[in-house]
Amino acid sequence: MQYSVLYIIDEQEGLENFLYLDTNRGLAVVLFEDKEKLDVVAQTITDKVLKPSQSIKVIKMEYSSIEEAAREIVEVWPTLSDVAFLTDSDPFVTERVASLLQEGPE
Repeated sequence: MQYSVLYIIDEQEGLENFLYLDTNRGLAVVLFEDKEKLDVVAQTITDKVLKPSQSIKVIKMEYSSIEEAAREIVEVWPTLSDVAFLTDSDPFVTERVASLLQEGPE
């Protein structure tokens, strides 16, 4: 199964990091399967959140399950060991995407 994650790059600060969502369960990284949801979130972040020195990158990965994807990501980035991994079908993510669609562009 192909998953995509959003990655923020700040050229000025020299920083790179995954895009996190703050949930009632703590920080979460979303593993997207639905390109439309990915595009909505990426465009909203680009339009409303990013500073001029920042850009967003989509990283695509092939894994058999979300559990395998999370395990592999944490192996490469151990600082993510306390982060939850959600799919774009998680009710919290679905609600956030629907909210972004209703807000529309600024």
